[in-house]
Formats: sequence, C-alpha cells, structure tokens
Amino acid sequence: MTSSTNESDNATKPSALSPSCRKCVNVLQQLISGLQSETKDANESPPLTLLKAIARGDPKRLRVENTKDGVVMHLPVETIQPGVLRRWTKFVGDNENVDLNTPLRALATSALSDSSAESTPTNPLTIELKCRKCSTEGPEGGARAFLMGPKPLSVVICHNRVLSDPEELSEILTHELVHLYDVQSSKLDLQQCENLAYSEIRAAKAAECRNTWNQLQSFCVKQKAICATKNLFPSKGRNCVHKVFPRAFADNQPFNDDGR
Repeated sequence: MTSSTNESDNATKPSALSPSCRKCVNVLQQLISGLQSETKDANESPPLTLLKAIARGDPKRLRVENTKDGVVMHLPVETIQPGVLRRWTKFVGDNENVDLNTPLRALATSALSDSSAESTPTNPLTIELKCRKCSTEGPEGGARAFLMGPKPLSVVICHNRVLSDPEELSEILTHELVHLYDVQSSKLDLQQCENLAYSEIRAAKAAECRNTWNQLQSFCVKQKAICATKNLFPSKGRNCVHKVFPRAFADNQPFNDDGR
C-alpha cells in the first residue's frame, strides 16, 4: 500500500518499546545489516538488492544508522523531485497503442548516472525504515506497511499487524521498496492510477507472489494488485491493472529476468 501524504507520528512515543515493536526493530536491523557489503551473495535478500539498486550499486558510499524504531539510510543519489515523475507509458514512448506484449528491455537505465563519476548529490536521498503501531484509519488502516513522505521518505511497518519473523518482514520490505525503486529509479508518479497499478503488479510479483507456482503466479499478482490499487482508486483501479498488466508483469527490474 502506498501513501504520498506527509504525515507526522502524532502518537506519544513511550519511553520503552513494546515487545512486538522491539522484535520488529531487531529483525529489521538484521535484514539491513549486509547493505554495505560490496559483494553480492547468490542468496542476497530482495530488500538488499533493491536498496543497492536505488543507491546505483555503490554500497560503500551508503551511511546506515540504527535508530530506536528502525534504520535510517543516507544514499548517495539525488532525491527525485515531483516535477520529473512520469507516466508508465514513457518507458515505451507516448504511443498509447503500443503492443504491451513485445519483449521488454531494461526500463530504468535512463535514470542511472555514470557510475564512473562520483558526484556529490545536492539533495541526497534519506530513507527511514521503521516500526510503529498503526491506526485503523487513513492510508494505514488495515495495512501491514505503507510508504510515507516525502521528508523523510519512510517505509513504515505496522508491528501491531505482523509477527515480525524475518521471512515476513523481508516480504513486506520487498513490496514497499519496489514502490520506492519505481519512484526513485524509474521516476514513476504513483499518484496516477495506471502508474500505481504498474508498481503494485511489480511489487506483488516480487513479494507476496514471489514463490507462487508459475501457473498461478499471474492470477496471484493480478488479484493482489487490483486490491491494492482499488484502495486509492476504488472506481477505476481494476481497469488500470488490466491495462498495464502485460507490460508490468514482464518488468522484473532490478532483479534477474525471472524476477529473482
């Protein structure tokens, strides 16, 4: 689930973390602990792959800080501004009648800078990953996690709705970080229905439906994406998912061609 609203945590923070929050924070920090490694393990977790891709594959220039409720990361890339965001059709040109079943090329390469030039960003990207007790109202109502921003850009995990085992948190982080990748690297404007649908399809395939049997994966992804997109676009979310599905389902960036 995504939210572009810049919300502050108005709840009074307790002096000590609850057991469920403490467990969430500990597992979250463990999942991110290998982020600054320059070598890619064959079994590298999807959240680390996504974060390194967002950082333009330069982990040595990352700064990671453990905090009371999670992790703060400072990435050596420019924060994407709303004015440069675009529609998903920009990946294949402005022709709305493009054949969405044509073979897919890498979509995010135009957003990458020359890796040989270590320029200093004027507005470096800061990402917070944090655990908190979520309410039953607004964008976070009923969600396991959501994006909040833009200053700072945060992935918030609702510790009161998850068990916080490593596999579950890895899946949740993967889903939300796909959205972040799509904004930061592919420059998608997720406040548009078709763009959000495009990102929800990718997020579901990389996360909740990642290990689904091949013959059922398409169905799993489509149902998850429709449900998520309709949260923000109740009347047209389903149509948006159907329109972009072939192209989005084939887009596995930054993972391998099989989405892993």
